[in-house]
Amino acid sequence: MPTELCHIIFKPTEVVGAILAHRRALKQPVPVGQIVDFGTKEVPTGAPLAFALRIQPDRSGQTPFDLKMEGAELITALLALCRERKIPVAMCGGKTFTAFGRRVGLVVALGAAEERQDLASALKKIASAS
Repeated sequence: MPTELCHIIFKPTEVVGAILAHRRALKQPVPVGQIVDFGTKEVPTGAPLAFALRIQPDRSGQTPFDLKMEGAELITALLALCRERKIPVAMCGGKTFTAFGRRVGLVVALGAAEERQDLASALKKIASAS
């Protein structure tokens, strides 16, 4: 059975916005301050991609706030962004994400579950080789 792939590529600033909106929706806001660092983080081979950000609170004397999001929580945040911007995403497809340079890509695969697993493994190998 053929597998259909859909890639939705997000700028790092869009991922930051999705994470902050997701945290607000969960009633877990981050402190008010300046975002001083963000992006995908190096992870061991086979581990899920992580996106982290660091916020320097506006109040002096407070320590920076570090937030790391990965796995299903990051996919949920990105899907909410897609819904908000009216970007169509198949509900039944397997969803993973990978780094495309500094950008984060949401990969939706439509097809048999075992084929999606093979495809996810192949995509990780391609991404790690580049």
